[in-house]
Amino acid sequence: MIRYFKNTLCAALALTAFSATTFVTGCDAAEHKNATTAPVVSASPATPENPATAPAAALVKRVLPAHAAQYSFAIIPTAENDADVFEIEKTPDGKIALRGNSPLSLASAFNYYLQNVAFLEAGNSGDNLAVPAGTKLPQPPEKIRRTAPVPFRLAYNYCTFGYTMPWWDWARWEKELDFLALNGVKNPFIMTGQEAVWINTFKQYGCTGEELRQWLGSPAHFPWLFMQNMENFGGTLPNSWVKARTELAQKILARCRELGMQPVLQGWFGMLPRSFAGKNPAAKIIPQGDWCGYRRPDMLDPADPLFEKIAVTFLREQEKLYGRAGYYAADPFHEGGNRAGVKMPECGETIFNAMKAVDPNAVWIKQCWLDDNEALLSRIPAERVIALDLNSESRPYWQNSAFKGKRWTWCLLQNFGGNTDLAGNIPALTHLYADALHSPKK
Repeated sequence: MIRYFKNTLCAALALTAFSATTFVTGCDAAEHKNATTAPVVSASPATPENPATAPAAALVKRVLPAHAAQYSFAIIPTAENDADVFEIEKTPDGKIALRGNSPLSLASAFNYYLQNVAFLEAGNSGDNLAVPAGTKLPQPPEKIRRTAPVPFRLAYNYCTFGYTMPWWDWARWEKELDFLALNGVKNPFIMTGQEAVWINTFKQYGCTGEELRQWLGSPAHFPWLFMQNMENFGGTLPNSWVKARTELAQKILARCRELGMQPVLQGWFGMLPRSFAGKNPAAKIIPQGDWCGYRRPDMLDPADPLFEKIAVTFLREQEKLYGRAGYYAADPFHEGGNRAGVKMPECGETIFNAMKAVDPNAVWIKQCWLDDNEALLSRIPAERVIALDLNSESRPYWQNSAFKGKRWTWCLLQNFGGNTDLAGNIPALTHLYADALHSPKK
């Protein structure tokens, strides 16, 4: 069932039947209503003739250009409980009608048709779309209607952006975003373009651009920087790189939003550049020690008055470049670190309050990897956080009621270290998600 990625992935891939491999539970999971777009150039502007369906129609032309005219598109209301929904039906004039409540649902309808009616496949690394020009595509034998069982459908964790994506250009990203839309992914985590946010933020606290570009280091190692594991690795980034990745990120996010996705962007949780301490001697800094022989970035004490000020600066600088996200990833102590003197409930509350100061409807997205983060999230309202049960297929926290009524996702790590093995517990993967979805323990 899961058939993609050559990297570590927090799999929230919603298949075309809207049978997602990640889900939210514990309380109502309403969509975030406060996300806004940034003032950037659109990747594919909708046409005035049919702006609601134009992004999906453009996707179909990219995937199956010689046959795109055989489809029609229409927007329909959401299903019960505001669920995403699509329909597929033949029309009297011989077209294939795709209907959905959003461009994303229309894309999912198209993919469902390809796989289950035309027996074709649009993949992210390879396709089976060899249909001769002029061929009449088969029509569905009856009306098809599918409703998404879950509202939050995530793709990627940090490691994806190091193992697989660091050198991707727009052409590769465009194909990837089409693939996500085809598979119903609503909430991709987008880490691309974070360099400018960190530079613009910490220049305001005395650090120089050169110091910050050196601290950021190699793009292939960004995941382990932003998870607070290592720093200053791989040389100084050129200014041209920062500019290019900012522009690429703007294009990625524009396309995500055109397709009806609600991307997850970065929050700030206290991590500091190495040069910060010398510029701000009064700051209360907690050294984080080493990780696998590498120096971890420092952590600002959440009780320091500077904490919320920096967090607000960070989120506002990010919003200037990329728009308001609504969903924010922040992962203090993800793989250890020095917690001495840090009160975890207060730490979590401070991180969330800073998000809320910039985005009143902010939702915190928190990876649960080495522990369930119960103490860290204990003071966050249940509807304002989504915990990622990051290794649900082999180390599920949810079975122990770990999230205490918080919303959470069932996640799948398909491989580690960018290694893809021709092995896996396929029988287990066919039922683990469904078992969790229907479990009374959830």
